[in-house]
This record gives sequence, C-alpha cells and structure tokens, in this order.
Amino acid sequence: MVRYRVKPPFRTMLQGAMRGKKLVILFLLFVLLTAAMAGISTVLTGPNWESLWLSLMIGMLAGWLLAVFRWKAWHSALLLIVLGILFTLLFSGGLNGRILAVFNEIFQTIGRVISTLNFKGVDLSPLCNSISQIFTSTRVVLDRVLAWITDIANGQPTFDPVAASIVWNAAVWLIAAWAGWVVESSRNALLAVLPALILNLSIFSYGRNNSLSIYLILALTLILISVVQFDRHEQEWNDISVAYPERKGRELGNISLGLAILLVVLAALISSFSLQQIIHRSTAIRGSSPQSGSGLAKSLGIAPPATAVPNAFTNISSPVLPRSLLVGSGPELSTEQVMSVGVQDLSSLLQASQLPPLYWRSFTYDIYTGHGWSSSTTTQSQYQPNQLIQPASLPGYKLIQEQVSELPAYGGTIYAAGETVSLSVASTAAWRSSNDLFGILSLGNVYTVQSLIPVADETSLRNAGQAYPNWVAQRYLTVPAEVPTRVRDLAIQLTATEATPYDRAIAIEDYLRTTYSYTLDVPYPPANQDLVDYFLFNLHKGYCDYYASAMVILARAAGVPSRLAIGYTSGTYNLKTNRFVVTQADAHSWVEVYFPNIGWVPFEPTASFSPFNRLGQATQGATPTPTPVAKTATGINQINIGKLIGYSILTIIVVLGSLWALYDALIFKRSNPQQVARELYRRLTHYALHLGTPVQGCETPYEFGNLLSQRITQIAMPVSTATGLAANMAVHSILHQIVRLSYRPVEAEADVISGMISQWQGLRWRLRLLWLVKTWFAVRYTISVAIGIKSGRRSAGSV
Repeated sequence: MVRYRVKPPFRTMLQGAMRGKKLVILFLLFVLLTAAMAGISTVLTGPNWESLWLSLMIGMLAGWLLAVFRWKAWHSALLLIVLGILFTLLFSGGLNGRILAVFNEIFQTIGRVISTLNFKGVDLSPLCNSISQIFTSTRVVLDRVLAWITDIANGQPTFDPVAASIVWNAAVWLIAAWAGWVVESSRNALLAVLPALILNLSIFSYGRNNSLSIYLILALTLILISVVQFDRHEQEWNDISVAYPERKGRELGNISLGLAILLVVLAALISSFSLQQIIHRSTAIRGSSPQSGSGLAKSLGIAPPATAVPNAFTNISSPVLPRSLLVGSGPELSTEQVMSVGVQDLSSLLQASQLPPLYWRSFTYDIYTGHGWSSSTTTQSQYQPNQLIQPASLPGYKLIQEQVSELPAYGGTIYAAGETVSLSVASTAAWRSSNDLFGILSLGNVYTVQSLIPVADETSLRNAGQAYPNWVAQRYLTVPAEVPTRVRDLAIQLTATEATPYDRAIAIEDYLRTTYSYTLDVPYPPANQDLVDYFLFNLHKGYCDYYASAMVILARAAGVPSRLAIGYTSGTYNLKTNRFVVTQADAHSWVEVYFPNIGWVPFEPTASFSPFNRLGQATQGATPTPTPVAKTATGINQINIGKLIGYSILTIIVVLGSLWALYDALIFKRSNPQQVARELYRRLTHYALHLGTPVQGCETPYEFGNLLSQRITQIAMPVSTATGLAANMAVHSILHQIVRLSYRPVEAEADVISGMISQWQGLRWRLRLLWLVKTWFAVRYTISVAIGIKSGRRSAGSV
C-alpha cells in the first residue's frame, strides 16, 4: 500500500520541460531576445553588450525555471525582482571586482593559516578592509542611482553611466524574465516578446535607427508564435488521445519559416509598412523628433542620430592629434624658444613655498573622431583692446595678469593661463557657445592678458555636484558609438564606486599616470583602430596626446564632462628676467574637467608631468589616506580565526538550510495527494529508524504509529513530556490522513493536503530534537560506562 521511495516530482517536471519542442521554443526565445538587445546596444553609450547579454540569459532562464515549477505569479515576480537587483548591482555596479578581492583575501588567509599552523593572532586587516570596501562601494553605487533618479524627478536629468547601466541591465533582466515565464506558463509567445518589441521601437525613435534587428525580431516572433501554438495543441491532443501525423510539426515549421520570411520582406519593401514609418509614427505619438533628443534619453545614454558638424578655424580645428607633429622632431626644434611670459605678483600664487604649474592654453577641443580631435561649429566675435571677453571674477578662481612676448614665427595665437578675461590688443575669439571658448587669435606678438586660474580646493570640487548646464551635458559627455566596449568597461571599472565626479576624475588620472609609461618613441596609430583603445590595450605607452585623449574619453564614459586642451607648460623660470621661457619642448596637451558653479579645472594624466595641486590638500589626490577601518580600536582586525570559521560555518548552514527548504517546498508543491502521502510515510519511517524504533517493515500504518509513539514517549519522558505528547498527536493525525488518502483518494482536498504538510513541518523539528536527546543520552551513557570500567580497573589494581 505504501512505497518507501518515490521519484522526486521536480525531476518529472524537468524531463517534461526538456522535451524537444520545449528546447526549440527556449532557443527561439533566446535568439529573439538576443536580437532585441543587440539592436538596443547599438544606440546606447552606457551599458555594454556583454553585460546586457548576461542579464538576458540568466533572467530568461530564471523566469522559465520558475514557470516550470509553477510558482505563483507574485512569488515569481518578487523573487525575480530581488535576483535582478542583486545581479545588476554585482555586475553593473562594479562590485564584482571587490567581491573577487574578498575571496582572494579569504584564500590567502587560509593559506597563511595552513602554512604556519597558527590559528591565533592572524592579521585579518586586509580581509576586513576588503569586506568594508564592499559595503562602502555598495552605498556609493546606490547613492549614485538615487541621485540620478532624483535629478530626473526634478526635471534636470543627468547622465551617470553607472546608474544608466544598472537601469538598463535591470530592464533587460525583467524583460527576459517576463518572456521566459510567460512563454512557459501562459504559452503566449506574442505577450512574452511584446515588452522587448516595444522597447526596441521606443529606443530607435530616440536614437540611430537599426532596421536589421527589428526585421529579425518580427521574423522570429512569427516563428515562435507558430511553434508555441503547435506545442500547446500537441499537448492537448496527447491528453485526449487524438492521433496526428508525426510529420505535422516539421511541416508546420517549414510553413512558418516561409511565411515569416515573406511577411518580413513585404514589410521592408512596402512603404506603408516600413520601419521608418513605424518609427516616425511612434515619434509623433511621443511628441518629439528623433533629432531633438530628450533629457531623459540622454540620461539613459541613448546616442542621438549622428549629424555632420562643420569646423571653424579650419587649420586649427582639423581632426588630428594636436601634438602629433612634434613626434620625431629634432633637438633644434625642441629647444627653439616660442615665447616668454611674465606674471605679475607671482608670489601671491605660492603654495607651501612652491609655485603651482601654470599652463599657457591656446585651444580646446570637444569632438573626438577616433583618430584625433576637432571642434564643433564656432562663431567669431571681435574684441577691442582691454574689452572684457569674460567676467573678471568667478568663484573658485584667482585673477592674474601675464605679459606675453611671442617670437614672430609663432605669433597670432593668444596664450593664457586659465580663462581669458581681457587683452591689451584687438583680437578675434571663436565661441562654440556664449560661454564655451574655443580659442583667440590676434595680429600682435606682444600683449598683456588678464586671466582667471582655478584655485578651488578638493572640498569645493567634491561638493560641486552634477547639475551640469545643457551646453556641457550635450557637448562634453559625448562618446562616439565607435569607441570599443572595453574602453567603456574600463571607465566603469575605475569609477563605479567613486562617490563624486572629482573622485572619478582623480581615479582615472591616477590610473593613467601609474599604468602607462611616457615616451615619444611610438608608432603612428593603426588606421583601423581607435586611438584611445590602441593606447590603453595595445601600445601601453605614449606622449601627452595619448594620455589626455584617453582621460577625456574615460571621463566622459564615466559621466564626467571633460575636454582636451592644448598649449604649453610653464617652461623654465629665469630668475634674472623674472619670466618664464617657453620652448617647443614645452608643447603639451592636458585635460580640463567641468564642475558646476566653478568651471573648467585642469588635470594632468601624463606620467612624466607633476599633477596639479589643489590648495590646502596638495597631495591627497595622488596618495589616498588609509581607510578608517584599519585604525579603529574595536578589535576587528584581531578577530580570532575560530570565530571567523564559526561565522563561515553558520553562514553555510543557513544557506544550505534555505536551499533545502526551497527544495522541500518544490517537492510537495508539485505532488498529487497520493504522492504526498507516500513521501510523508517514507520520511516517518526514516526518522523512526534513526530514533531506534523496533520496526520490522511489515507493520500496518497504525501498528507502525503505535511503535513510533512508544519510542517518542520513552525518549521525551526525561526531558519534556509536552514535546512527546505533541509529537505523538501529530504522528497519529498524519498517519490517519495517509491511510485515508491511500484507500479513498477521491476524498482528497486541498486543505487536507496543506494541513498534512503543515503538521509534518511542525513534527519534523520535534523528531530532530528527540534524535539529539537520544544521541546525547547514548554518548553520556557510553562515557559513564567507560569511566566506570576505568575506575573499576584502578580499584582492582590497588587491591
């Protein structure tokens, strides 16, 4: 009547789910979603294809498996949302490296313990610091996402690549999980892929159009619908024993494939069904043009359609490396003097008895072409001598005055430290916008210039925020779509856990200064490879143009507005003339980062040049102070290794217990009443044997229940009579229901089954407690007997 071993129900479910047509459906769905995400990734500047694909694959499988086990819809939704949040934070939030560092420290700690066999006094400060960094980094990432959402809610959307990446990966996860769950639970292919299709059309109406992915999605959707519907009907035919030819599935597949190809070709050729009309219709409904680009689209990293940008000052703003002509120049050119500069009241600029670096800037560039730099369209403005070009005072700046004497061969370009305020000669300025200066030209070789140099300290720069003006966000956060994904990945890796734009800029600056070597002996970049990508991953060395270009692109990919500036470094200071002598060898390119309410602040990523000092905190940017965790007096660094092992074992037990509870719930959830009865009877006999119940295997259920009750009473009597009484009542109640279901299965009701399972869950922990009591008494008895025997031997020996 009762079988002691049954096949777990979830195996049967998996076998049914792994049928041929099920696998075909899952494969088609995966290819369809992959095509959808590939189309989306072509218009995004935030997340990369690899992370989106990983979110897609794992999310789809998670949703499909939950549908296979037939979880309730709201249970599945809750679990998928939690898993999606954890996954996106781990892989899109830049925390995977931190977690790997923790595991690395754990393995190294274990290795030190094994090699020294010393469990006490182990220095756990590296491990504790790694764990602390995970929590700190997680808080930073969440703060960035919250700030990004707050800006959007306040109508001032900003682009944060980490926040955008998390949002996109979470969206892809949910869309893929929805598709996997719906296609298995509801057998509705169109409903499953509808969110992915809508997302594609919405994205393409904002950004560059990629019709190939849309056509592929439409074709796969038609094929998927036909396969899912046939699988559904096939199961219905099998359930009611309707005969059908085996070739029916193959014939249906051929017809579906042909119709899908025909319909997609017609959609591409007939203008009334063209993709462009669909996109324009969705754009009209949304109320904006694809060319305009909304703030929300930019905050999500959706690249607008490419437009041709004319250049002004053609000879100066041509798309090349600004200093490429200096590579390979002879010593006669490198030592040739260009100009001399005298600075009025130079002593007022001293910082800790040292003069900060003064860079004589000529032009700035905003457009990266993949092989060089150029400028956006500019408008020219004429200025009379001593006429104000920009305001004479700005917060975080100091006004200085320079007297510049250029050699005739190099005249015509105005050089100034920082932002030019006024000139003593007539000049022509080129502006990209009303407050975005490209450069200034003049006919004079000798002039006096007043300019503003940034003197904001680190605290002010960290507190500047991210409320960038529109002209900054539109122009200086742009990364060409052609820039390889690994460049964007590096930017996220370096800055994901940095709280402020200033810290992100410093992280990139430090990385470039410490990772790549400075040299002028470099080959020209390959024509078919991106300049920054070539420098970062192939060349690993270069001169200022390479460093500056790399930092600008990495900073923009990290959501930090930046531009490339060219000119000359300070040069050599002549004590006799009190002037800076500038030669061709001082030609230089550097980076300027924009901070709200402050403006453009220079950064120096080139390894052979000193970094810019920030007033009051000159060296903290290059040499971070140790984290407070290592200095606390709480004793966390001297935790006993036994406690650490104990905590680890406890964590493992909790995790395994949770997994076992989930496994147990799945078994009962997908079992019919008779299977539940057999499984519970098997488990009761299992616990009875562990408790030492004298069963022979031929007892009836009621006889077995009486034997088990007697054994429970015997074990519980010295400890807790109430526990034994409650256990006996549950045993007899469960056995009564087992007998009833075995002989009268038609009387099985849902509340009866749930009641049996609930009673078993309460009985199980009591039986485990009784087993522990039995084991304790057995061990104590064994020890007492051993002690008695030993004492008896001693007594006999003494006699």
